[in-house]
Order: sequence, then structure tokens, then C-alpha cells
Amino acid sequence: MSTNFPNSVDAFTNPTTSDTLATVSHSGQHSDLNDAVEAVETALLDGAPLHIDDANERVGIGTNNPQTSLHISQTGADALRIQKSNNDQQGSYISMWDDDQRLGYIGYAGNDDLYLENEASAGKTFLSTAGSVRMAIDSSGNVGINDTTPSYTLDVDGDINATGDVRVAGNPVGMVLIMEQTAGTNVSELSLNNVFSSTFYNYLITVHGGTFNTANTQVVGYLVASGSASFSGYKNRLLYSSYTSTTPLAASTTTNQRILWWGGTKANATAPVFCRLNLMGPAHTDGTFMTSDSYGTDSHAGSGTCYHSLTTAYDGFRFGPEAGTMSGCVVRVYGYN
Repeated sequence: MSTNFPNSVDAFTNPTTSDTLATVSHSGQHSDLNDAVEAVETALLDGAPLHIDDANERVGIGTNNPQTSLHISQTGADALRIQKSNNDQQGSYISMWDDDQRLGYIGYAGNDDLYLENEASAGKTFLSTAGSVRMAIDSSGNVGINDTTPSYTLDVDGDINATGDVRVAGNPVGMVLIMEQTAGTNVSELSLNNVFSSTFYNYLITVHGGTFNTANTQVVGYLVASGSASFSGYKNRLLYSSYTSTTPLAASTTTNQRILWWGGTKANATAPVFCRLNLMGPAHTDGTFMTSDSYGTDSHAGSGTCYHSLTTAYDGFRFGPEAGTMSGCVVRVYGYN
């Protein structure tokens, strides 16, 4: 076959003959072959910068000084494209080998998933920044964050901050704020709707910062199911006293009509009031148990227990002063398991 490339020859000596490339004739032909390759680069690539470094066995695309076996340099972002020649939806990948064994690959599967695979039986996959490993995945599936030897499914060396819920078996862990509401001025009753659910078994209701306009009054509350309050089935025991005193200000009280939790004041009806009510199982149908703690800043403090015997699932709560009105109370409801 004849060629039209400069400094080339139309035929080359059969390299299987007794001659070697060290001979004068073969050395000259080898030089001519390199000239022919460079001519092919110009002819086929329309002058595109493809450089073959024979001495170091390197190929450069976009660079005349390749530093690795294949060195690509360009100003655009899409420097290397891997594309299958058919449309069998099997994806494409880059594989890494050690002699004749594939050790891993990076690839796009036909099911729209991207894989980063370490196929070594005991190997780990690392993600690092600034020269330090930040995440490790071992061969058993354990993941370590700032931990290269994770012992659990997730092993974290450092602080964890979550803006959502942390869950175990689908249930949030710890105390979660469900709602916050502020009473207006001279409100006789405040309704908390759709706050209890099967997500949590336990609830904490806190009231603080507000005032009652009537002295020596109690906070009373009712469980609510679908907007309807329950006015029966409550068994209470309430004990309240003055600060640092064991002398009751009133005898223990029982009632069958409501939840009692002390929250009034004695000498000054406008003093701030602080109350806390713990509920166990209001959204379940095995009864509801409640404990309360409260005090008014001038002299009163109290505690109580209550059991609601009706086997109804409740989703809300109403409360307010037994007498008069309240203003500015901040109410928070927390759920926990």
C-alpha cells in the first residue's frame, strides 16, 4: 500500500526476518513510521493536539507533555466521555484491574443507578477531602464518618446535628417539639388540637410566662377526641403547699370530671405561672396516666397524679384556669417514646 504522508516509505521490512530494528535500515524505517503517525494525527484529527511520547510510552490529548499513560487537557468541563455503541440499556463503567483480576469499577447501570464498587473481598471504599478520609464503607456494609474502622452500621466520630427526627424502628428518639402556642389576652380556655398520635406514647405539656387574673385558682384540663372533650373517667390526687413547707394549703382532692394541676397564685393573681403535665398513652386505648408539677412565683407549689380510665384514643387537649382567665401563657407540647 502506498502512502502520501511526508517522509514515509511505501513498504517496511518484515520484522520477523533476521534483521533487527537496531540495523540502519530498520532504524530509518522506524523514524519514518513515527513521521507517518504524526502525519496521520494531522490528517485524521484535523490538527487536533494528539501527542505520543515514545520514550515514556505516554499519550497526550491537548498537551505535548503527557505526565501519565493517558493525559487529557482541555478548557471545557467534559474532558472524557464513555459511551456504549449500542442501546441495550446495560450502562457503561470504568474498571480497575490488577494484572488479570478486576478490583473495582465506577459505572452507570441500566437501572439509572450509579455505582462505585470495590470488589476486593476485604477492601474498604474511602471518601476523603484535604488529604484526610471523611467517610469509609467496609466490606460488611458498615459506614464510618471520621472513622476508618466502623464497628456498626453507622459509626460517627464527632457531633451529630439533626433538623428532623432521629428514629429507631421508625419511631423518633428523644423528645420532639410537636407544637408551640401562645394564649391571647383574657382567654378562659386554650385548645390544643391534633397533637397526640400513635407516633409517640408519652407527651409533655409545659405552660410558662403567663398570668391568671384570679388568685388561688387551679388549672383544669380535658382530653379531646376528634374535637369532643371527655368530662368523665378522671381519678385525681392533688396536693399543693407553700414553698419550703410541708403544711398543705388544702387537703388532697379527687374528682371524676377533669384533670387538676395546680397553677394559681395566692397573694398576687398576676404573678407568672409555671406548669408541667406528663401524659402516658393518650393516643392509645389502654387508658391515660398523668402527673403534674406547678408553682406560682409568689408562694404556691403543687403536684398531682391522674388516671383517665376510658379506653379511648385521644388526639387533643383543652386546659384553662378553673376560675377567671389567663393571658400570654406560652404552651409547648413535646412527644417522646
